[in-house]
Amino acid sequence: MSTTRALPIRERIVCAILLLSTTLGSLMNIGTTTTQRTVVVGVLVVGALLAIPGGAVKTTGARAYAVWAFLACFVISLLRFAAAPIPPLGARTMLGIALMIVAVTGLAFCALLAPADGPTRRRRVRCALFSPACFIAIDLFLYVIGFSFRATTSPTNDGSAQLLGLIGIHTSRVNDLPLTPGSNGAGEAAALAIVICAVLAYRGRGKLRLAALAGILASIPTILLVDSRGPLAYALLALIILALLPRLARRAIVAVPLLLPVGPSIILFVVSQLGSLSSTLSRNNGNGSFVTATGRSKIWSIVAHFLSHPHAEDLIGYGAYGQIRSGVAAQYVYLFRYTEDPEFTSVHSIALQTILDMGYIGLVLFLLFLMVIVNSARISYERTRSPESTALLVALIALSLFGASEALPGLAGLYLVVSLFVLACAAIRIEQRPPRSGYVLSSGARSHSAGRSRPELASAAVRQ
Repeated sequence: MSTTRALPIRERIVCAILLLSTTLGSLMNIGTTTTQRTVVVGVLVVGALLAIPGGAVKTTGARAYAVWAFLACFVISLLRFAAAPIPPLGARTMLGIALMIVAVTGLAFCALLAPADGPTRRRRVRCALFSPACFIAIDLFLYVIGFSFRATTSPTNDGSAQLLGLIGIHTSRVNDLPLTPGSNGAGEAAALAIVICAVLAYRGRGKLRLAALAGILASIPTILLVDSRGPLAYALLALIILALLPRLARRAIVAVPLLLPVGPSIILFVVSQLGSLSSTLSRNNGNGSFVTATGRSKIWSIVAHFLSHPHAEDLIGYGAYGQIRSGVAAQYVYLFRYTEDPEFTSVHSIALQTILDMGYIGLVLFLLFLMVIVNSARISYERTRSPESTALLVALIALSLFGASEALPGLAGLYLVVSLFVLACAAIRIEQRPPRSGYVLSSGARSHSAGRSRPELASAAVRQ
């Protein structure tokens, strides 16, 4: 009779923090106190210390450098803002976010790249993959019971929830979920959870499939409430790309992040061809029609015009929320007059936002970072074809696509930044190709294996 050995307390803590990493990251910029932020950073640091590997991490120097180089660039942009903060954000808040990003990346790096046996590795990767779904489930639960971290709620966008309208429910889209200050970020997080859970539900079995189905059931209501149509389209596109991988040149998947700088042009071209749907799909004509990508074309043209005149700061950016210091936000702030502090609204393109925040150097590091982790996930997928490696690849493809029309993953959705770094650390691990038989033989053993019985082969495998 087989017995299941209980997990050590240390392993339970590491897995729990990985599962809650996205949720913990979201607590850093939604009105929580300095003490609460300190506790979050402390929890992540404890998790990182408990997960410190007992040997060399399972990755290459190039992959690790790609992660830490972009992390350093991202943190520097936060520190530059902290050096000269702009109200209502203070220096302590930005320092807390910087420490959190470093701590959560350190946790993921130690936990997911540590030398570990197969079950431990698989368990930790699953916790990382389910982190967005766990975050969405907690966010939805807090919304249902009426809990909020903010003393006052932000004014609600007067746009209608068109997805709910399709099923006969006519109401305004929700813009005040407890853990997500903006509706766009909530939609992207829910779409990411749906993509991951859809793959795990399709390819997994038993408890893994049940957990994935539960994640989908929690994410769909969130998508409907915030009326995120774009994220659904990107999620579907990511799944289509994954489905077509066997037919296309698989290495071409690494080029997906390179579409981000030209993403605005592609989107405007596509929506211009759907002009007849403008009145139907436009949520709020006062802020731009569907043909103008709900006002995004106005923002993108302003940023493009600004960047067309070279500035010394363009190379290194203006620091976090660079749209404010550069003066760009002042030209489009009228589009977001229904929100609090509209000047902090992003430029709705991760490539353009990265240039303003971290400059062209930061954009190059960001694209290299995305290309390395997507390619690493592709290699792992081709070697193992496990449900976890498949979900990891499609999640990173989706995260790359999200940035075409949103400044995500970025400060506009800090929880997505956390998910990006956690999943990146999972992707850059070197996976060994599983043996085709039940035991591993060296080339020399294979050459003499003919005519030998199974016990003899097993003995040879052990000796090898």
